[in-house]
Amino acid sequence: MNRARQYCFTLLLLLAASISAQDKVRGNYLRTEVRKQEAREQFDCQLGSGLASQPRLVFRRQKFVTLHEVRIFETLLRTALESDSSTGKTAFSYQYQVLPGEFMEGETLTRTEIQDQGPFADTLFLINGKELRTDAQGEIVDSGPDCLGILEYFDKWENRQLEFTVEHSTLGVRKMTVYRIMPRRPKSDEKTLEESPANDILLSFNLDYEQRRTPPERENLQIEYLVSSSSIRPGSPFSLTVKISNLGLQDTSNLTGCIFSREPWLHGRMFYFGAIAPGKSLVFTRSFLPDQALAVPTCYATLAFIDSWGKLPAPPLQLEIPASYQ
Repeated sequence: MNRARQYCFTLLLLLAASISAQDKVRGNYLRTEVRKQEAREQFDCQLGSGLASQPRLVFRRQKFVTLHEVRIFETLLRTALESDSSTGKTAFSYQYQVLPGEFMEGETLTRTEIQDQGPFADTLFLINGKELRTDAQGEIVDSGPDCLGILEYFDKWENRQLEFTVEHSTLGVRKMTVYRIMPRRPKSDEKTLEESPANDILLSFNLDYEQRRTPPERENLQIEYLVSSSSIRPGSPFSLTVKISNLGLQDTSNLTGCIFSREPWLHGRMFYFGAIAPGKSLVFTRSFLPDQALAVPTCYATLAFIDSWGKLPAPPLQLEIPASYQ
């Protein structure tokens, strides 16, 4: 009876040793499986680029997606090998075998991605309290003070940034900041540390306001202007275009113009040019809305220019704008 019990006990020990000599472990990475996906709609608003002299906001539909993913691995059968001094196998040597059709799951990871859904066209937004609608391209082009009023805001020299609160009826609120960075200096300037080039109004016009290290061209500049109407009228919008040609041998640097006039709707408006390469020309256009009370045959104004070295040596440009008020 004792021998029988001893025999059974020995079999159990051998069986336990056999079981403990084999186990399943994780093998090579195979793929990632998405186990859960959550999505919500949102919108993006950025300052558009490439449209000279006229700011615009560009709206895009977006989908914010949260993905819950699991990494999938091979399953390996690991078998412990007996030590064998003749083959160099130690008591810690193993043999691995891939188990077909069996897989192991790794940790669950969560990641997010933003998927572009195209222009947010023909949609009403509330921007700083004004109801404005996007066009077929999902854009709102700034037509002046009654619209976004970006250029008018930056006509004050001390203004460096303009905050926008943009609200959609169902998708919530987004905030954005538009900057006017001039001159553009290295980021060591503390005032520019928080200013984003992505929403710089001057960069959106493709203007170069990088500070030049060498003396700029200041003498050989040809300045012309053109009024869109032969005779402006009270309450009727018109545009004024200024063209500067660099006839010299050096780039201009941070070249900027400002109008001085007795007419409040004309006074203080700024024209931006920045760097103009030798032999090249730049054009900048501003829109104006004359007062309903306009009652003069001609509006007189002076367009003065400064650059990174100060006031230009040439006399300011004298503007004469014919008007009809009867």
